[in-house]
Order: sequence, then C-alpha cells, then structure tokens
Amino acid sequence: DDLLFRDRMDGPAAIRAFEASGRRYDDAGQVLVLDYMVVRLHEDASAEELVHQIYRVQSEEAIEQLGQLSLPGYVLNLRVIKPDGRFVEPDDIEGLDHVELPGLSVGDYVEYEFVRFRGATDHGGYRSTGWVFQNFSYPFDLSRLVVIAPPTLPLVIEPRGPVPEPVET
Repeated sequence: DDLLFRDRMDGPAAIRAFEASGRRYDDAGQVLVLDYMVVRLHEDASAEELVHQIYRVQSEEAIEQLGQLSLPGYVLNLRVIKPDGRFVEPDDIEGLDHVELPGLSVGDYVEYEFVRFRGATDHGGYRSTGWVFQNFSYPFDLSRLVVIAPPTLPLVIEPRGPVPEPVET
C-alpha cells in the first residue's frame, strides 16, 4: 500500500521554492535544502522509513563530501540537478561500495531518496535512529519528520533541544 509514499515531496519543486524564497547561506560550503523523513509504523512496531534529502553544493569541499555517497536501503532516487534544471544520474560501477556523482560542480544540487525497513525493537517498539533539525557543519533550510502510525499504537515523542512543537493530525 502507498501510505509511505503519499507524502513524498517533489525535489525540483523544493529547489524552486528554496530559490524563490531568497534565503541565502553564502558562508556555508553546502546547504541542506530539504531534509525530509516519513516513518510508517505498523501494529507490530516494525517500520519503513523514507528519507529524502537535497543539498546545494557551494564549495569544493562540498563536492568532495557529496561526490561519493553510500546510501542504506532501497534507493528510489539519486541524481545531480544542474542550475539549468538538467538531471545527471550516476553510473552504476560494479564492485564499488559507494556511488560516484559525475561532474558535480558548485551551484549543483544533490538529491537522494531511499527507503529502509526496520523491525520492532527487542521490547516490541520502534525507536528512531534520531532525527536532527540542525547541526553545526552546515545550515538546514527545511527539515521535517512525518510519522504515520495506527491509532492503536501509542506514540512517545522525546524532543531534545529547540524544535517546533509536534503537530498531530
């Protein structure tokens, strides 16, 4: 069923919204333009996690950091988005434990999306690996975590640090 995917975000639309916002992070080597995760919990507390991230490359150091990626789970999307809107997908090179992004340049965006599956904990619950809404290495422009849970599964949210109040619908 598609509950996990109903809330997927359109990467190019997120980039257009970021660019139209006028927000700038000129002092940063890279910007996490979109930091998005959807967790679908099941009655047995097993889960699927959809992670979607988009980085804007703003330095040579960011090219080094983002030019080779190792992603967990099942990769749905991995590409470079050029300033003119073109998509460049990486070559699949057998034997590598990572993916190399060809022709990555300052001004490009790196977009990836993957799904990973997690069983319930030994105590019969789900525990997130953690989700942060900021770090000290580079700015986050939009960071969001969505949890979809059956009404019979009680949720305990343990926010740490200055984060927005959770919204339940």
